[in-house]
Order: sequence, then structure tokens, then C-alpha cells
Amino acid sequence: VILDEEFFWAAAELFISTGEEKYYGSIKDHLSGMEFRVEESWRNYVDNIGYYSLLSPKSPLDESDQEVILGRLVVLADSLTGVIENHPYRIPVDHFKWGSNSDFLNAAVIFAVAYHYSKDPVYKSSLYETVDYIFGKNATGYSFITGYGSKTPMHIHHRQSEADGILDPFPGFVVGGPNESRQDQGSLETAGKKYESLLRARSYIDEVESFASNEICINWNAPYIFVLGYLVDTSEE
Repeated sequence: VILDEEFFWAAAELFISTGEEKYYGSIKDHLSGMEFRVEESWRNYVDNIGYYSLLSPKSPLDESDQEVILGRLVVLADSLTGVIENHPYRIPVDHFKWGSNSDFLNAAVIFAVAYHYSKDPVYKSSLYETVDYIFGKNATGYSFITGYGSKTPMHIHHRQSEADGILDPFPGFVVGGPNESRQDQGSLETAGKKYESLLRARSYIDEVESFASNEICINWNAPYIFVLGYLVDTSEE
């Protein structure tokens, strides 16, 4: 069912807020189902938010069930750390789909939660390296945060920013990032523009017409805020 993840997340939050056993019935069969799926985070990452909530101190989930979720979380974090160790740019994702920065930031959330419960410094290091990618340690050389860095997006696919008559874009936004499928090539060609590179990790262009690589979207800005907030909160650890 296409809404399975949404129903699981809803059941998790209702179980936490009400403690009613009927919601646990919608949770128990999914306890070990946490996954990391690349692309379309607006529908492929929703259930993980439910898992994170079920691990929280306010969760009535019993310890044995929380251990199942933690076990799966550690497996995920270890697999992503393995990708970092074997990638020349030391990044946890080696596919570049629409909104690829959301995939990086969702991986960063996994590292943050894994570190929070395990205190294993490997996950904290992986978290920093993943955030480094967003801030410029990547094949394009861009800081993907508007207004931050020496090379930063100026022509984001964001109507309010483009229409305000001010050269600089709204600051503090994360753009979508490299997209190997480049679904916007037709729009760019109509505007007389083109991607500088067709290499997967460099399939990014700082043009307002690039809805496939320069879009502003909540599902990659939300994990960015979470991750930066967590790093500030744990900066002295």
C-alpha cells in the first residue's frame, strides 16, 4: 500500500501520545523494517521518523522492542559508514537522484541518532563528513547552502527569491543538488543554458530553470535543520 509508511508513522505518534494498545498492533510488524532508501525522501523516509520517535524517552514501547529498532539502526549506520570508507569523496551516498542532498542529509540523521544512543565516535565522525559534503566537500565545489561559502547558489529554483528584485537569494536554504537524470534539460535548453558536466556527481547547475538540481524543498531543508541543531547541541561532546 502506497501509504504504509505514513500509517506507520501516524500509529507510532498516536501510540506515544495516547499509550493505547490498539496503535501498537499497527507498529509491531514493522519494528525491524527501518531502511535507507535513496530518492524521493518525501515518501521513502517517512517511516524512519516513526522509528526515531519510538526510541524517544517519552515512548511507551518496551525495552525489547526498542532494542530491535536500535539494532536495525546500527546496521544501517554501519552500512553507510562502509560506503564512506570506500568512496574517494568519503560520502555515504553514491547515487545522485532528484534531491540528492536530501539523501545525504537523511543519512546524516541516521548517523546523528545512532551516535545519540550508542556514543560511538565513528558515527559522529561520519555525521561531520556528511555535513562537510553539503558545505562544499563535493565534486561541484559548491556549498549547497545559499549565502554560505565562497561558491554558493545564486539562482535557486524558488519563485519568491527570484521575484524579489534582490540579487542574492534568500539565505540559509539547501538546494536539491546533483541529479544524474537531469529531467530539466529541455527547460534549460529553451533558456539557452546547459549543465556544465554530465558526470553523475557534478550534474548540478546554478540556474533558476533547473528544477531538477536547484530546487528548494522542505524534504531536504528539514533534515538539514535537524542535523545542524544536533551538531550545535553536541558540540562539546
